[in-house]
Amino acid sequence: MLFVQDFTVQLLETLEFLHSIRMIHTDLKIENVLLMNDREVTYRNQRVPVSTKIKIIDFGGACYDSDKKSSVINTRQYRAPEVILGTGWSMPSDMWSLGCILAELYSGELLFATHDDVEHLALIEKKIGFFPRRMINASKDCQDPELARSAFDSTGLHRLGRVLTSEHYSFVRKALPLESHIRSDDDWFLDLLRRILVIDPHERATAHEALQYLHRIRRDVIRWN
Repeated sequence: MLFVQDFTVQLLETLEFLHSIRMIHTDLKIENVLLMNDREVTYRNQRVPVSTKIKIIDFGGACYDSDKKSSVINTRQYRAPEVILGTGWSMPSDMWSLGCILAELYSGELLFATHDDVEHLALIEKKIGFFPRRMINASKDCQDPELARSAFDSTGLHRLGRVLTSEHYSFVRKALPLESHIRSDDDWFLDLLRRILVIDPHERATAHEALQYLHRIRRDVIRWN
C-alpha cells in the first residue's frame, strides 16, 4: 500500500501542475505511468521497485482547455462519463481517468473492464452510483442522443436487461460496488476514490482538492514511512 500512496501523491501533483496551466492530458492510463528506475530489490520475499519515482508519458493527445476539442478522448476503460455521454469535457476527465488508475494500482484489476458504451454506463451505475438527470438530459441534446435514450429509462435508471446482451447483462449483474474493492483498513483510500470518481464532473474533486485531502489524512491517520 505504501507504493500506492507514493504513486497517488505524485500523480496528483503532476495533474495539479498540468491543470494549473489549463492543460488536459486526455489519455491517462496505467500504461502511461512509468517508473523512473526499473531496477528491483527483494523486500519481504517480494520483488519491488528500488524507487517509487514515476513519470507520466504520451502527451500526443494533450490539449489546452481553450483548444477545439474532439468528441472522444481517453482509452475506453479510463473514459469519463461525460465523454461517453458526449456532454462536453475538460480537466475533470483527467481526474476520472486518474481514479480508475488508482483503483487498478490498488486491486491489480481494471475497474471498468468493458469495450461497449452501454455496458460501460451500466458498470459505472453499478460500481459508483446513479447518473444525475442533468447529465442524461444534456446527453439527449448532444450530437449522438440515442445512447442516453437507449441506455436510461424515464426515471434515469439504466435499462440493463432491455439493452444489454445476456452475456453483458450477466457481467454487469456480478459487478460489485467500489467499496467492495477496498479493504476496510484502507478506508481513507476509499474516501479519496469517492471524491475523484464522481459521475458529475462539476462535483468531482480537482487535483488540488484531492491533494489537500491527502495532506490532512497524512497528518492525522496514515503512517507514510
